[in-house]
Amino acid sequence: MSGLLTYLLAFTIALDSSGNARVEIPDSLMGRKICMASRIVEISDPGEAVVGQFSENCVCVRFTRSGEYVQMEQLVPFMYGNPEAGVSRRFRPVCSSSSSVTVDMTDLFLNEYPGLNTYPVTAYNSSGGMVMRTHNPVREKSRIESCFNEEGVQGVVCDMSYRMDGHLYGMFKIEGEFFLRARVKRFFFVPDSSSMAVIPATDKIGAKKLELQGEVMPDRPISTEEIFCRRDLSEGICYHIDSLMPKAWVEGVRQAVEIFNDAFSKIGLGRPMSCAMAAKDDSVLSDAGLYVPSGMGNFECSMLTDPLDGRIYSSSIVLHSSYINRLCDQYMVQASVADCRARAAVLPSDVVSEIVRTASLQAIGRSLGLTDNLRASFSCTVDDLLDKNHTDIFGVNQTIMEAPVFNYLASREDFDRGVALCQSVLSPYDLMALSTLYGGASVDCRGIKYSPNRDASQRFIPMAVKGDLSSEPIKAAALLASRQAELIGNIDEWFSDENVAKKVAGEARGSYARILVRLTDYLTNDWEEGPSHDQVVEAVISSLRDLQWMNDIEAEQMYRRNVFRQLCQVAFKAEILEKAYSLLRPDEGEWKDMVVTRLVSMSSDDAKAYAILKNIRAKEKDTYINSRIDILL
Repeated sequence: MSGLLTYLLAFTIALDSSGNARVEIPDSLMGRKICMASRIVEISDPGEAVVGQFSENCVCVRFTRSGEYVQMEQLVPFMYGNPEAGVSRRFRPVCSSSSSVTVDMTDLFLNEYPGLNTYPVTAYNSSGGMVMRTHNPVREKSRIESCFNEEGVQGVVCDMSYRMDGHLYGMFKIEGEFFLRARVKRFFFVPDSSSMAVIPATDKIGAKKLELQGEVMPDRPISTEEIFCRRDLSEGICYHIDSLMPKAWVEGVRQAVEIFNDAFSKIGLGRPMSCAMAAKDDSVLSDAGLYVPSGMGNFECSMLTDPLDGRIYSSSIVLHSSYINRLCDQYMVQASVADCRARAAVLPSDVVSEIVRTASLQAIGRSLGLTDNLRASFSCTVDDLLDKNHTDIFGVNQTIMEAPVFNYLASREDFDRGVALCQSVLSPYDLMALSTLYGGASVDCRGIKYSPNRDASQRFIPMAVKGDLSSEPIKAAALLASRQAELIGNIDEWFSDENVAKKVAGEARGSYARILVRLTDYLTNDWEEGPSHDQVVEAVISSLRDLQWMNDIEAEQMYRRNVFRQLCQVAFKAEILEKAYSLLRPDEGEWKDMVVTRLVSMSSDDAKAYAILKNIRAKEKDTYINSRIDILL
C-alpha cells in the first residue's frame, strides 16, 4: 500500500483468554501520527451499508506516556477554540518493557468511536436521508472475533451488534426496536508523512477540499489554508472488482479504468490504474469496485481520507443495482430515437457495459478527489452535441463529473455519423482537473467552467443543474420535444412489450416536463448568462400549449397545470408575471388565476405587483378573474 511505513514500525495485537484485545505499542511509535479506521466485512442488511464500506475519514491519533497512563490524543484542529478537544482516551498499562507498553483496547474497538462510523446517512434505508439513524453498539452482544496483521496494517475483526434509533427529519423519533449485525475491521496504520506533497486548493475545479486550521501536529504551525484531497499514484491504484458483479458491469468498470489510464497518459503520468477480480485475502486497504443488490438510487464512493493532509489512502466505489437499472431505463427514454438497441425490454449487454462505464467514470473520479461539476454541460451549444468531432473530444456532458445524461438531442442519423450518446471520454476540463491535483502537463480546459450548483443565497444556479444539455436551453427543449414526439409516435412499433412501452412513454412525458421546469429556474434571479426572462416565459407558455404529441390528455393537463404553477411560484419579479399574463388567451383562465394569486401574495410588500393587479383589473373582461382580484385584495 502506497504511503505506509514498513511493518517494522507496527503494533502487535493479540487476544487474551477472555477475548480482550491487548495492543503492544513500541516506543518507536510514541508521539507519531497513527491512523485508525474501520471497514465493513459482513452485514445483515445491505440497505444500511455495504461490505467494503470505509469509515468516512480515518482518525489520526498519537500515543504518549502520561504518568502511569498511556494517553491517546486525537489529532484535530482546534475546535471552537478549545485546545483540549483532541484529548480522548487514557489506558492503564497491562504490562510494559524497556521498549514497549501493552494496553487493553477492547472498549475502544467495541464502542463506536467518533469518526469511525461506517454507516452513511443517505443509505437506502434512510429514504434518501430523511430518516436520520444512529447506530449504538450493544456491548454485551458484541465481541472481538480475531486479530490480523498485514504489512503496515494491524487490527481486529469485531462481531458487532447495533441498536438503531431513527428520527424522521432528525426530529420525530421512530418507535420500535431495530437491530443490525455486522463484522467490522478496526485497524491502525502508520502513514509515511513524506510520501506526498500538499496541494493548495483553488476554486477553478471541483475537488474535495480540506481546511487546515489550528495546531494539528507539534511541528506544524497554525494555518488556515485549504488543500485538495488526492491519491498517491506512486505505486498505482488497483480496483478489486466484486465477484458478484454481473459480467456486463465488470466490462464497463474495466473500460472506465482504461479511459482514466488514457487520460493520465495524456498529461504525462503514465497508466497508474488497473483492476482485478477481488480475492478473499485482499488487503483491508485495497481499493474496491462493489456491486450491491439494493434500492439505492445513486452510486456511492466510500473514501478513507486523512483529515490532516487530505491524502486519500483507499476507496470503494459502490454500484447499486437500482442505480444502474434506473440509468438503463433512462437510456431507453433518452436514446431510443437514435439507438435502436435501446428499443428492448432488456438492454443488450454491450449497451449495459456502456452505461456502467459512464457511471463508473464519475464514481472513479470521485474516488480520486474530484467532485461534481454541473456547470460544465452549459459550455457547449446544441450544434456541438450533434457534431461527432466535438463529442469525441468533450463527450456529452463535457465532463465525467456530472450525473449521467444521455444525448437526448441526437437523431438516428446523428448516431450513425458517430455522435456520442453517453460520456466515454475525459474532457479537457477533466484533464485540467487531474493535472491540477496530480501534476503533469498543463491542459487548456477549452472554455469549460466550474461552479457549485447554488449561489451565495443557496438558490439553484440554472446553468448548473442536473439533466440539462447545452447553453441553449430553449433550443434544446424544443429539439427534445421533437425527439420525444417521435418516440411516442412509434412507441408500439419500437417496444413490443405493452408494459415497457407504457413505462417508456410515461417517462418521456415526465422528462420533458422536468426540462421545462428547469427552464423556469432562469426566472429566480437576474442571471448574467442564459435566456432572458421574457424568452423563458414565451418559450414555456408556447411549449405548454403544444403538448398534443404526448398522446395522453390527462398527462397534458397535469403537466400544463404543474409547470405553469412552477413558473408563477419561482418568478422573483412582478414584471415576469405581468409578461406571462399578457401572453395568455381568454380561454386560459386557470393560468390567469395562478398569475393573479401569485401577484396578490407579492403585493403586500411589492408596490409594483399591486400596480400590475390594478392594471389587470381595469383591462380584464373576464368577470371571474376580476372577482378573484377583488376578493384576494
